[in-house]
Amino acid sequence: MEEINNRLGYRLTLTTADFNEQLRPGGVLNLTVDLQNTGFASIINERPLYIVLVGQDAIPPYKVQLDIDPRHWEPGTATFSAKVHIPSNAEEGDYRLALWLPDGYESLRDNPLYSIQFANENVWDESNGYNILGSINVDKNAAGSYQRGEKFEVIEANSSVERSVVSITPVLPQALKSPVVNAIISNIQISNDADNLYLSFDYTGSDYNAFQMFIDADQDPQTGYLIHGIGAETLFENHTMNIYNGSGNDWNWAPTELLIHFEDMSGQIRWNISRSLLRSSKLDIVFQLVDTNWDIVFVTDQMTYTLK
Repeated sequence: MEEINNRLGYRLTLTTADFNEQLRPGGVLNLTVDLQNTGFASIINERPLYIVLVGQDAIPPYKVQLDIDPRHWEPGTATFSAKVHIPSNAEEGDYRLALWLPDGYESLRDNPLYSIQFANENVWDESNGYNILGSINVDKNAAGSYQRGEKFEVIEANSSVERSVVSITPVLPQALKSPVVNAIISNIQISNDADNLYLSFDYTGSDYNAFQMFIDADQDPQTGYLIHGIGAETLFENHTMNIYNGSGNDWNWAPTELLIHFEDMSGQIRWNISRSLLRSSKLDIVFQLVDTNWDIVFVTDQMTYTLK
C-alpha cells in the first residue's frame, strides 16, 4: 500500500460523497465527491481514477475510468462530479460504491498494495485497494431515468481544484519526541565571502538518506516548490544541485552536473556554494532531513539571509 504520508507529501481525505442511493437497471448514477489534500504536494506519478460498483461475490465488479487526472489534486480542495450509466442488465441487489486509484503500471494495477488509500477511517477495502463511499441498491422499481445499454460507462465528468497554501510543521519520529526535539537541527550558521556561500548545521540522530536545503531566490512563494512558506527554485540535496521544473507542489527536480562541496561529519553538515550559482543576494532558506524510507524527519522554519 502506498503510504498516505510520505516523501511525496500528499494526504487525501474524503470530505463528502453525494450520490443517489437507489437506482434502476439502466439508470444513471449521479456522483459528486469532495476531497481535501492536507499534505504539501500533489500526486506525482500517473494514477487512473475509477468508479467501482462491487456486488455479491459471484458478480464481477463494474469498473469505469474517469477522464480526470488525480495529479491535479494540489494541496487544498478538489471536487469532481460524474454521471455514470448503470447497465440495463445489472442484477438487482445491494452494491458498494467505491473509488479506485491503482498504480499506473498495468503489471501493478491489480495489486492493492500499490493503490492509494484515503486518510479516512473505515473506508479502505485492503483486499481490493478500494476506497468505499457507501452503498447503492439496484431495484427495477426505483424511480429515475432509464437508458438501454449493457455497458457501465461515463456519460460526463468534470473536476475543479481550489489550491491552498499549506505550511508544513516538523514531522518527527516518535523516538525523538522529547524536550530536546529542537536540537534535531541546531546551530545553523550561514556566512559568505566574495566567492562562496557557507552553510552548516548540527544534527542529532542517524540513518538519513538526504540532507536537503531549499533556496528561494526571488522570495515569491507562488513560484518554485512550495515548502514551509517559501517557493524554492533550487534544491541542494547532499552533493547535488537540482533545479525545480514542477508546478509548485509536485516533486519535479532536474539534477545538474555541477559538483557541490558537501560534507557530512556525523553530527554536522556543511555546504560551500559558489555565489555564481545564486540568482539573488537575498535568499529564503529551509533545511529538511529525510530518513532511509524517504520520509520527512524534520523541517526548519523559513529563514532569510542577505549576502554581504
